[in-house]
Amino acid sequence: MRIKSGLLSILILSTISYSSGQSWQQCKTKINEGLHDIEIINDQVALAYGYGTGRLYKTKNGGRNWKKIYQFGKIYFEQIQFFGEEVGWIIGSPNHVFLTQNGGGKWTEIELNDGKTKQDLYGMYFENPDTGYIAALEKGSEGYRTILYKTTNRGDTFKIVTTLN
Repeated sequence: MRIKSGLLSILILSTISYSSGQSWQQCKTKINEGLHDIEIINDQVALAYGYGTGRLYKTKNGGRNWKKIYQFGKIYFEQIQFFGEEVGWIIGSPNHVFLTQNGGGKWTEIELNDGKTKQDLYGMYFENPDTGYIAALEKGSEGYRTILYKTTNRGDTFKIVTTLN
């Protein structure tokens, strides 16, 4: 499944539209890895990341050219979300939550839990740069449970909203 996802991402990223999706033009990129997700900020700026490589790419010209702008460790990122061109969140497994406030040039790791419990982070939704939710899957002695976290202060603290066993 990861291979199909990566190939689909490459196809999506190497095909861009200059007419609001009414026609598409294939573009060559120098990215030679599977990409997992894309965050389109506006008609010129978008970000995408490699799955398991920790590489973050950005275009500032509508997808014509992509540049690696950041190298994380070998993290399996699951989702990225931006608010304008500056503030963005990216999550991955295990236990990785990062925040940027300068368009992706610098990232701060945010602690979601005590750091001792391994959790796979699979989804997030932020209403605005300060308020958002992150879903985690945790394996315990009695099986898996899902934990939903919430922040209202741009990640200074996360509180558990609910758990599902």
